[in-house]
Amino acid sequence: MIDDFREEHFSQVKEIIYENFENPWSDSNIIFKTANSIKKVAILQNSVVIGFVDGHIVYDEADLLILVVRKSQQKRGIGKRLLVEFLNEAKRRNVKKVFLEVSEKNIPAISLYKKFGFKPYGKRDNYYGIGKNAILMRLILNGTDFDAD
Repeated sequence: MIDDFREEHFSQVKEIIYENFENPWSDSNIIFKTANSIKKVAILQNSVVIGFVDGHIVYDEADLLILVVRKSQQKRGIGKRLLVEFLNEAKRRNVKKVFLEVSEKNIPAISLYKKFGFKPYGKRDNYYGIGKNAILMRLILNGTDFDAD
């Protein structure tokens, strides 16, 4: 099940972020939410959070800031479902372009983004630390909704 992020999800989302990233987000970055935010969680039936997506809209553009799945639940389509939910919500809010940064070493994430039509357009050297570069990617949204199948 995909649901809106709420404060009650905070500790589990933080745990997921910390298990996946060397330089995890601060508590305030996880919680920060405005009317222009898209924050969603993937939840199992027993209220266990297994994934999180967060992004921000500015006018007709969105930045996908983080997409993360609990390590024990990866490679099960959860990231794909969260991405579908994020992109469809962005479209409902009249977003035309979506941007993101992804580690050039994160081949599974790059592959997922490419399947959805994201195209690389640049690189940020040392974005994640010395020698840890980011690939900049962009998606132009069209009229059709995204599907997790």
